[in-house]
Amino acid sequence: MIRLDGLIFYWMVWILWTLITFFMDKGRKRTCLGAWSLLCIVSAEWTVRLPYFSFSVASLLVIVGAIWLLCRSRYLFYHLFSAFTLMIGYSAVRYWEQITPVWFILPRYVIFSFFLTLLILFMVKNFYSQIGVCLLGTSFGEVLYHVTMAGYGMQMNIGEKGFLDVLLFSLMILTSIHLLKVGRAKLYASLQTKQNIEVAK
Repeated sequence: MIRLDGLIFYWMVWILWTLITFFMDKGRKRTCLGAWSLLCIVSAEWTVRLPYFSFSVASLLVIVGAIWLLCRSRYLFYHLFSAFTLMIGYSAVRYWEQITPVWFILPRYVIFSFFLTLLILFMVKNFYSQIGVCLLGTSFGEVLYHVTMAGYGMQMNIGEKGFLDVLLFSLMILTSIHLLKVGRAKLYASLQTKQNIEVAK
């Protein structure tokens, strides 16, 4: 059977890189985000092996990127609490998947991503803070799950490509929602300006 783990990740991260490069305003933030996304692509195949654990280098870059985004936030402690809540939620769904996989009638990255997106939208309003909370909470949720499973003798790669699929699909949902909000705001402003001009006439 052909494994498609990682396919969603590669497609989505290239799309995100395109959005960052061609649609964000020029500046340090765009440069850092663009370089970070390319490094994630390159390092997705790299794995660091330790005596009891192994983890992908891309997952470390995800955590570094999340910390960089959240440290720029004015509400750092609230967003860290939100990331902690997301970590518990993500690991709980992973345990549920392990115990009763029959409930997962859709691809796992779809179910996980929509669950994570709903939690994030409920807790965080700012777009860049949403991205940071998603990256940090999901990454540490993955670590928590594998550390717990290691206690039962199950050793798997932390930050495997299936996890990266879930993470990037979640980011694409959040980005799509943000772009829809921006488009709606611009459309409303344009209609309001047109209406004001007509009233002035």
